[in-house]
Amino acid sequence: MPTGMSLPKAIKKEGRTREMVSWLLFCPHFWIAIVAFGAICVLYLAYAHRAAGWLRSGPEFAVLLLRSQTFWMALGAIGTVLTLCFISKQVAGARNVNAYQFLRQEDERFHSPEMMRCRSNLARVLLTTPGKYDLMQPDADEICGYFEDLGLLLRKGIAPKYLTWTMFDRRILRYWQLLSPYIRNNREQERDDTIYSEFEYLWKKIARFEKNALRRNRIEVDQTSLNQYLHDELRVDLRRFRSSDLGRIMEIERSSFDVDAYNENQFKQLHRDFPGGFRVAEISNFVVGYIAATVQGDAGEIDSMAVDPDYRRLSVGRQLLEFTLKRFEEERPELKLYKLQVRTTNTSAIHLYEQLGFRQTSILKGYYKKDGADAFEMEKQAVGPGNG
Repeated sequence: MPTGMSLPKAIKKEGRTREMVSWLLFCPHFWIAIVAFGAICVLYLAYAHRAAGWLRSGPEFAVLLLRSQTFWMALGAIGTVLTLCFISKQVAGARNVNAYQFLRQEDERFHSPEMMRCRSNLARVLLTTPGKYDLMQPDADEICGYFEDLGLLLRKGIAPKYLTWTMFDRRILRYWQLLSPYIRNNREQERDDTIYSEFEYLWKKIARFEKNALRRNRIEVDQTSLNQYLHDELRVDLRRFRSSDLGRIMEIERSSFDVDAYNENQFKQLHRDFPGGFRVAEISNFVVGYIAATVQGDAGEIDSMAVDPDYRRLSVGRQLLEFTLKRFEEERPELKLYKLQVRTTNTSAIHLYEQLGFRQTSILKGYYKKDGADAFEMEKQAVGPGNG
């Protein structure tokens, strides 16, 4: 199994050097030993002076002290301690600057177009078909590899724990909670407990730091919060329809509707009638849904709406409809109501429309000409001046 990209050898070597220097400069036992050595030298010097009767007068003591090799050794030790304290502060400052640069590069990588596509695809699979490890594998491996590199930066001492926690705590904790079942499954299948071990190391260190810093006993979140995080990772973008979208719109239309699918000419006419009402939904620059709305007299009408079957149950349809209704309210406040038609058998769509305030007003017998199916006419009172 892949375990993520390895850091360059130069970075690894630099990490080992920094780890050793950091341990030495920030180890309290090292500084205690230095101070103790200086104190012993001073005490020995004072004892030797007393034993030799050198403390008869201040000036004589000063002269003899300056001639003493032990005095200069003690003074040198104290000077060394002060110098090392200054150097340690400089090293710590340079270390933090370099660490921040490394972590900024990792943050840019996390927001690169390639990684954003992986995050969106993984979020879609986890929301629609959780537990399907074969479907999530390519994207999960890429994301786990990213956290493997972060873990290696932390283990090698290149990235301090505090800075890593400050910049990446939420994504580390959430993605470990999301992907730990996938990682356990891989380890069981491969019989290798070292798969993504750096990711696990990263999670343990950051989780412990989070608990101590925020005084929490539990850092895991409930499934509702995880789902909301995944919806944020999807990053659904809504924009105006372009003529180049028509081919993709037709793919979605045919996969969503059977006998009553619109043709290209009908979509072109809808766009001519009300260009601002034709919107598409994109995830990682890939069109996954659309909505076409027009104005008929004093009513705003939802003529057609569909979402790619692979991207359903991700609130894409809800976002499209909510956006369109809001645009009606802002741009056409004179409208008195909004209406749409839906097959009487399309229970999922009916449930969505009812949640957004639509109510059934009539049954249209034989509305769908190609198969003679009935439709519900559904309406919603418009929100605007004079509409209450």
